[in-house]
Amino acid sequence: MTTDTRGPAPGRSAVVLALRHYGRELLRLRRLALPALLLPAVGNIGIRYVAPLLIAKLAGQAADDGGLTLGRALPYVLGFGLTLLLAEAVWRVGQHCLNRVDALGMEHLYVSGMDELLAKDAAFFHDNFAGSLTKRVLSFGKRFEDFVDTVTYRIVGSLVPLVFGAVVLWSYEPMLVVGLFLMIALTVVAATPLIRRRQ
Repeated sequence: MTTDTRGPAPGRSAVVLALRHYGRELLRLRRLALPALLLPAVGNIGIRYVAPLLIAKLAGQAADDGGLTLGRALPYVLGFGLTLLLAEAVWRVGQHCLNRVDALGMEHLYVSGMDELLAKDAAFFHDNFAGSLTKRVLSFGKRFEDFVDTVTYRIVGSLVPLVFGAVVLWSYEPMLVVGLFLMIALTVVAATPLIRRRQ
């Protein structure tokens, strides 16, 4: 028989309050947060999409009747290498900014959480176990890192490549983009009741 050691799940109002505090932290650190959120996605676009597009263009040149010469292949090979190099550099700058946002945000949340806790009167501590309260404050600050990482890699990391793909596909066939967004909208509509039922 196993027991759940995570404790009770937080209520909806507690989650909304935590998200509000985390959002304020991102606004407070916006000079670091904006590159932290966007640059990893831009780097991934360069690595996963732009570089393969250059290779596909090179393969198209090789399939042409004229064949592939060094003069025709060199711009694509250099572009491929330069794209990978720049994408890695952009990704690493974004990762550095993300680490700074995580560290500065957690530090500020730890301090402000402890300030809020220390501002309480003695009756509050009689009704609540102090060790549990400090553990919750520390957990609140630590989860900021999980929140920012999720927003960076799961949300922004999916939306920015989606926009890039839509722009590229639009230049070939606009109906592909319309179909793509229609399928995404239908998926969201179908999944929303299932997500609500699970909560």
